[in-house]
Formats: sequence, structure tokens, C-alpha cells
Amino acid sequence: PLTNAELIKALFLKQSHFKSEEAKLKQLQIASEWDAIEKRLQEPPFWYFINDSSKPYPTRIEYIFDLMKGNKQGNDAFYTFTQFQDDLYENGKSIDELWKEVKDYFLSFEDWYQDRELYHLIGFLVQSNLSVARLKEFSAEQRMTKTELKGFLRALITKDLPEDIENLNYEDHRMEIRQLLLLFNIQTLLSTKNADVRFPFDRFKHEQWDIEHIRSRGEHAPKGKERTKWLDELAHFLRNDPSALTFFLPQGELSKSAQHQQAAIEAAIEAADKQISQLLSEVESFQNDDFLGHSFDDFFESVNEKLHQQSVDWIDDLGNLALLDSSTNRSYKNALFPIKRARIIDSDSRGVFVPICTKNAFLKYYSKAYTEQAHWNEADANDYVNALKQMLADYLPEQGASND
Repeated sequence: PLTNAELIKALFLKQSHFKSEEAKLKQLQIASEWDAIEKRLQEPPFWYFINDSSKPYPTRIEYIFDLMKGNKQGNDAFYTFTQFQDDLYENGKSIDELWKEVKDYFLSFEDWYQDRELYHLIGFLVQSNLSVARLKEFSAEQRMTKTELKGFLRALITKDLPEDIENLNYEDHRMEIRQLLLLFNIQTLLSTKNADVRFPFDRFKHEQWDIEHIRSRGEHAPKGKERTKWLDELAHFLRNDPSALTFFLPQGELSKSAQHQQAAIEAAIEAADKQISQLLSEVESFQNDDFLGHSFDDFFESVNEKLHQQSVDWIDDLGNLALLDSSTNRSYKNALFPIKRARIIDSDSRGVFVPICTKNAFLKYYSKAYTEQAHWNEADANDYVNALKQMLADYLPEQGASND
């Protein structure tokens, strides 16, 4: 069966709707402009900026027609075409009038897309399940200027944000946290006035980004393939990452000996190297299915303790959560913080898109006291939340930004 788009195109191009001397010219004009609109809608950044529908649209201009006519799930299959047909034959509109309405409707989206602030505000609201058709309808009804529209959109965002972000937790408020982190990333990009960097809503929707624990929960030891992967990554970290040594050095004694005894420094490093070698031997034994008389669960807990990665009571709080695409998120699951951090750096260096606030957190840009790069502590988490509150201060007027 023909689609609504095909039927509407046939309706618009029907030769009898035009004066004979101008029919071919009008048909060519509409067909050309139709193709230009369709081509624009086929561009992922533009399409996912305005698309809030789960319905597949092989011909994407049909989405514009559905929005214009308020087509909803459950309507007749040819509801949209019927509405255009009624406009033409029952309401007395001409093809020129109808096609101008289509172009104007589409061009309003183009205008929003070209404005960097509108692009981000509207893109966020669409990702928050606000109907783009309703936004379009309201802006037209109120005849708002761009400045007024931006103020209206910011008010909508403020209205829907949680009132108390301090008490949000991963188990009970995932949707609220996801939206808050998304807005954090968007507002961070908007604050960089001199760089025309845009949030990729197409990737956000297509890659199904979700919430990632910065410091792993470490509740349960991995099994099967996940265990093999965890052991391989731990071995790679211990052998290749210079920060691994810091977990085994006696920091207090070393700082004292650094001033007085070079020999003590060398002895401390040698002792740390031995502990790393011993831990690597244990890793290799589990990789070879030789359990050395103790369980992997016990070994998993001991590694978390040695590398300061054991679970903490703030593990599910906002200060320990960031946005990441779902495939990468799943692969991180039980990874230690320094391993996650190394992956973030590697991905970024290869041009893989990493949300700016996620990257900043793992690189500890928000941490006021940068003392240890290899693990995420409570002070880091608090600084991260304060940075979020400062960035979103305009949306969180009652909470403001902490200066602590």
C-alpha cells in the first residue's frame, strides 16, 4: 500500500490543480523543494533534534505532515493524507497555500536548529519526552520572539527538574539523574561561547546513553567472560600504568624519607614492585584456573581493598554518577577507577565521543584537591556535585551553587 507521504505528494503534484501554462513549473518547484526537505531530514543531527516518535519513517517528510495534522497512534492509517485532502477539497485551500504551510512549518525547525541555544534547549526537552509539536504550536500561538521562546524553554526545564538533587540516588531516581546529567553536559557546552560545539542528540538517542558509576560498585565478583575480562584489565593496569605503584607505596614514610634518605625511597619502591609482582602472580593463577586454595570472590574483595576501590556508602549518589553510552557502560561494569579512567583517555584520544562532563570527571577537572589520580574519593564526588550545581544554578534557583 502507498504511504501517506506518497499519497500527499501525488495530491500536491496533480496537474489539474494548476493552470495548464504553469503546471509543469509548479510541479517541478514542489518536487524540488520536497526533495530538499527530505534530504535535510535524512541528516541524523537534524532528524534526532526534532524526532520524538518511535514510529519508523522511511520517508521522513511524513513526520512533518503527521506533526502538522496531529496524527496520533490509533488513528486511521491514512489519517494524515485525509486531512490534507479535506483542506484542499472541503476547506477550499489551494495547493500553493498548503505547500507554503508545509514549508513554513519545516523552516521553523530549521530556524531552531541553526540557533545554537535553541538547538540545545529544544533538543533537551524533546529528549525529556516533551512533544516537539506542542512546542511548535505554543510558540506560534504566543507569537514569541526568539528571546521570549528561550526564556519560556528555560522555565519549562526548571519546572521539571527535581527539587532536591542532594538526595537523588541511582536505585530510586535514575530518570531524574539521567536528565540532570544530560542538562549538565548541554549547559557546559552552551557555556563555551567561543566554540561552536553541539551536543550530539542523534548519538544520545541511537547509542542509548545511560548512567555509569564513576567508582564501581564492586558488589559482586564478575563471572564467566566478565571475570576473564576483569583479570586481563587488572593485569594490564598493574604492568603498564605508572599510577599502579602509588597504591603500594607508604606515602607518609616516603615523603619523609624523600627529604633525607634516597636509599629509603628506593627500598619503598622495591617493596611496592614486589607487591605488584605478587598480585600479578595471583592474577595469572586465576587466568589459568589455578585458584591457589582460595576463592575468586575473596581475591576480588582483596584487590578492591588494596586498590582503594571497595564499596562506600555514597556509591549510588549523584556525585558518583556520569553519562556514558550503554555499550561502553556495560563493558565497564566492574572495572576499577584507574582502568575506567585509562579507557576514557584512550577513547578521547581516538576521537570517540565522550560526554564532556564525563571526561572532565574522570580527568578530575572538578576536583579542588588533586592528590590521587588513580581513585575517586568522597571529596572528588562532592566537588563534582558542586560543579554541577554551579553550572545549573540558573535552573536550580532555590538550591543555588555551593561555595564550599
